[in-house]
Amino acid sequence: MKHPQQSVFTALAAAGLCALPLGVSAATIPVVEFFHAGMNHYFITANAAEASFVDQGGAGAGWVRTGKTFAAYGSAAEAPAGAVPVCRFYGTPGIGPNSHFYTANASECESAKWNPALTYEGIAFHIAVPNGGACASGTGPVYRNYNQRWQQNDSNHRYTTDQSVYNQMSAAGWAAEGVVFCAADGDAPPPPPPPTAGSDCLPAYTPGDLRRFKISATGMNGAQPASPMTERVGVNTTFDGQSAVPSTWTDDTGKVSQTLYQQFTATHRLELGVDSYDLASGARTSSLKYSPALSYPLSMSAGQTHSMSFSTVDMQSGSTISSNTLAFTYAGREAVTVPAGTFGNACKYTSRTQTSAYGFTVINDVTSWTDSSMGLLKSFSTTTNFGVTTTITQELLSANVGGVAAP
Repeated sequence: MKHPQQSVFTALAAAGLCALPLGVSAATIPVVEFFHAGMNHYFITANAAEASFVDQGGAGAGWVRTGKTFAAYGSAAEAPAGAVPVCRFYGTPGIGPNSHFYTANASECESAKWNPALTYEGIAFHIAVPNGGACASGTGPVYRNYNQRWQQNDSNHRYTTDQSVYNQMSAAGWAAEGVVFCAADGDAPPPPPPPTAGSDCLPAYTPGDLRRFKISATGMNGAQPASPMTERVGVNTTFDGQSAVPSTWTDDTGKVSQTLYQQFTATHRLELGVDSYDLASGARTSSLKYSPALSYPLSMSAGQTHSMSFSTVDMQSGSTISSNTLAFTYAGREAVTVPAGTFGNACKYTSRTQTSAYGFTVINDVTSWTDSSMGLLKSFSTTTNFGVTTTITQELLSANVGGVAAP
């Protein structure tokens, strides 16, 4: 193996979830992909318990599903003739890189077992393999990219059935390593269908979409907001018993700042609530829901204002934290330039929120611009509290939304 490529999921190993092989209840099982924006690393697992463990933060904050899967087999007994076992390794703590590596090549597997920088974890799954770079009828190619960072001890691979993703990764500097597996066509449970925004001011929210923002602030006492920050859309989950689309914000080290939970209907975007985290410790500091949910019309005429009243409720205690009014206005279209590019037909919105809590009132004014392909492009927020005004500006640095990249 010309570039060692494994990882250190210490928490998974300690919890016993790296033990393989897997228990399987069907002929095929989905191999699920995760992404960590702070590390720019990808991870796959065919173990449903392990995937759930990662979902719940057991492997550390910042790992989210991309929504991409491919079909494999959990054991030799359930695999068709010609399928082979896939060996799984990760970097030996203190020696190897923080990334897992998978190979269906028997000689490569045996060679890797003798590498002290690698820890062999067992058989991850079984799968067909290409012959001369081509997959047999009834199977589809799984491509592999490599980030070429072995000299930094930061190797990582991505495995995908999507040739457009493979090409995008290659164009971004990841080595194109060709077809390494042949997935069973159509047998893996598909990811949940992405919700749609239903508006030419906002794209569909698809798992794995990301937006990276430059954030600057003035007038703040104490800690400044981290910059840059990355927003990544996760797979459908639940919040307060309701189906929700999570958007998680992380800094460049992968530490989570907050997760916003939304719903989309044919006519409205709904904000259900938000979880906030301490960037230093990673501990969740609050879980708040909006009662009723904030409801933003997806289609508005220029100059139209939509007003709403809502309470902010602590999810743990059930107590009301604040009472709020919000006036949301669609101002129309205009061009806006951000580091990610110039967008000539952006939708402009303004809003004013008045928050009353503990006998005090705080006013927050926001101007924002969105785009039908990228979503949020820029926002400018001013908050007045005890006579002190704070401003926070967000500008889109880069994005990959629905497979479309900017810049």
